[in-house]
Amino acid sequence: VALGVLFGLLWYNIFLAISTKEKMFLYFSLIMVLLTILQTFSTYDRFFFFLTYNRVTIITHLLFMTFLLFFEELFSIREHDKRLSSFNRVNIVVIGGYVVLFLLLKILFPMAERLHTTLNFIRELFVFYTNALFLYTIIRAMAWMKREGILLLVAFIPPAFTTSVNALNIFPFMQGHEQFTTFLMQYNQPIGLSLQAILFSLAVGNRYNRIKMERQEASRTQELLSQRTRFFLNMS
Repeated sequence: VALGVLFGLLWYNIFLAISTKEKMFLYFSLIMVLLTILQTFSTYDRFFFFLTYNRVTIITHLLFMTFLLFFEELFSIREHDKRLSSFNRVNIVVIGGYVVLFLLLKILFPMAERLHTTLNFIRELFVFYTNALFLYTIIRAMAWMKREGILLLVAFIPPAFTTSVNALNIFPFMQGHEQFTTFLMQYNQPIGLSLQAILFSLAVGNRYNRIKMERQEASRTQELLSQRTRFFLNMS
């Protein structure tokens, strides 16, 4: 069911991205592609190829960066908070740079187990950092876009909780809680992803309706100004 919801919303948003040419639909479609890939592998274990830890790292870091780009477009962050926009762009570079370093060091030093362990540990810390970063961005954006912010905040809390609990496995105290972590990832994560996708779609749809109304209002204002200009030119 969760996979069906993701596939349905994926194709719907691809259609919207092509028809509207809005960047937020493009980024949201990419998010849906990445989430669908992760959920497909979670359901079937193998889909064209096996999903190794390194491949999961590539997909999740692409997801992290795309979320930040999506927020930039959805919330028009640069127009309302230039410091937050610049901060998030720096984070996109940091997230992308780490995954390149992660893969490069593993390729150059394939037998260095201690190095691999350290790289994996830092990679899991990015889960906590990006979850906090996403929630911080959404809460800041609620100052000027409350409805969309609330929808995204509600959508993010369940996946943020499950992914953070899963990432806690890097710490020794979680060794006795493997059954709980497995339960969250196998049963609650698909529900959380489906809820997230649906609420994201509502937020994007609401934002696009607002954009259309703003454009229509701007067009009416421009037409009114043009009519007044022509009237005064004719009077003169």
